[in-house]
Amino acid sequence: MTRGERSIFARSWREAVSATGVALPEVVFEALTGHAIRDLTAEPFAPAVGAGLGAALVDAGLTDPAAPIASAPVLLAIAGSVGRAEVAAGYLVALGQGHQARRTESVLPDERARRLRILFDNSAAAIAIGDTEGRILEANRSLADMIGIAPDALDGISVYDFAHPDDHEHIRTLLYEQLIPAGKGTVSLKQRLVRADGSIGWMNIGITFAKGTAEGDPDYLVAVGADVTDQYRHQAELHHQARHDPLTGLPNRRHLMETVNRYSATADEGALAGLCFLDLNRFKQINDRFGHTVGDRVLSAVAARLHADTREHGDHLIARIGGDEFVALIAPPTTAERVAAISRRLAAVFREPVLADGHRLPVTASIGTITTRIARNGAESLLAAADAGLYYAKRNRSSEPVPAPDPNAFDTAAAFELAQAVTRPLR
Repeated sequence: MTRGERSIFARSWREAVSATGVALPEVVFEALTGHAIRDLTAEPFAPAVGAGLGAALVDAGLTDPAAPIASAPVLLAIAGSVGRAEVAAGYLVALGQGHQARRTESVLPDERARRLRILFDNSAAAIAIGDTEGRILEANRSLADMIGIAPDALDGISVYDFAHPDDHEHIRTLLYEQLIPAGKGTVSLKQRLVRADGSIGWMNIGITFAKGTAEGDPDYLVAVGADVTDQYRHQAELHHQARHDPLTGLPNRRHLMETVNRYSATADEGALAGLCFLDLNRFKQINDRFGHTVGDRVLSAVAARLHADTREHGDHLIARIGGDEFVALIAPPTTAERVAAISRRLAAVFREPVLADGHRLPVTASIGTITTRIARNGAESLLAAADAGLYYAKRNRSSEPVPAPDPNAFDTAAAFELAQAVTRPLR
């Protein structure tokens, strides 16, 4: 983290705690920021070190119980900037404990309880205290607002009541196979949240085992979390953009390669997969005569037809891997007959001319196919094999899809060399 970024965090922190009525010089917050960064970047990371920073707040003069609450958003931002967002909840719990511990010697029990109640009720973080069976005993308004119900409606319900059903087993494993048997520590998870209106959100949550303070006292689970739905959606959108073609909306080469490699790593030995490599014929002439705007609309129209076939039949993935090149991937297990049938069906989408800016343009494609064993074959070599099949299709001037020779025992290394040597100049 740069010095400038630290200064920004320090100023933000100073402004955040100004509401507590204590005005401290910025240098104090620069020191506190450095303390937080050291804690959050330590290897191995232990959430309990947050107690030290909580004590440091008191030592700096930030004795108001609202100081940890005011500090929480800044500390969450610092944790996110150093890649520790998923463990920030446990760190903040320890910070609050450290802050309170440093103040307890001179604070009367009733006053301490009152201030803890203020902290609990007004915390921006979602907080819940539960028993070791997973039932909520008390929760604050932030958690209730996150779910969309009244705080008292949370009393006695199970954590599973607002967790997504698909996450129940993961939560059970964390709580009843790790945290509770250990009798100490914190587990962190990013889970889906089912709101009262049925919508789905995401939250980062840390659950800490709190042992009873005296003999016979019950143990508790303390959960502290934050709504990260917007962050999750942003990450999902970035992931989608990185794996889809902006012009046509189809999966791109990266998406295709990742899918092929996943099949390659998980397919049964001997399982066959199919690839159909499509290349538009004389597409350059369309661009040269009508301009790239019309060319782009032709590509979009072709992509829409190919994608419509995918939606209708659901038996392959269609991707645009660049220029006027498209690839259809037929997942394993498949057969040569099935791949041939799909490739003929894809060829049929070119029977009707494409309408673009008032032009009725006949568009055709050459299609090379390959059906081959996919286990432990890399994506590059399999694409090269399909590309070589495309070379044969262009060479034979066929309007029908052309398979590469001997597809079930195709020499993919040789195919790659062939595709590099002869396919590109023919287009």
